[in-house]
Amino acid sequence: MHVDVFTQGKTKDKNEDFFGYDDTTFVVADGATDKSGKIYDGKTGGEIVSDMIVKTCLSSKLNGTELVDQINTQIAEIYKTLEITKDTTLNAKYRFSGTFVCLRRVGTEIIITALGDVGYRLNGVEAFTEQKQIDTDNAKIRATYIKNTGDVTGSRRLLY
Repeated sequence: MHVDVFTQGKTKDKNEDFFGYDDTTFVVADGATDKSGKIYDGKTGGEIVSDMIVKTCLSSKLNGTELVDQINTQIAEIYKTLEITKDTTLNAKYRFSGTFVCLRRVGTEIIITALGDVGYRLNGVEAFTEQKQIDTDNAKIRATYIKNTGDVTGSRRLLY
């Protein structure tokens, strides 16, 4: 298997994307930090959750909605460990999440579980991605704001 990976965060020193693979599975996860911007042991929520998604996909044999359910259960466990379950229940700004794509070889088939807007290519040919117009528009607004001001944190407040 030949694997090429490129990932780039919104800033040079912060990247909430993780990837991993073994003999049968390849996974890419893009973490989404909660809008509070809280840091947990030096990591953002996006870093924590994307790392967990990759580890879960590699250690699990589940696919599809069963895999997504397992990941959601793991996120709830992380909230408990960080003692933020009540905060996440009362206010969405404390919820971090992630999107991912998991490609798994099972016999002669490739099973793809994708949630969100993480793009991927098979055999370097056609790109597969799920992008909503609102996400594209918001990304452009944030990128322009960051380029003009250098204020990454403020770009979140700009939209939310």
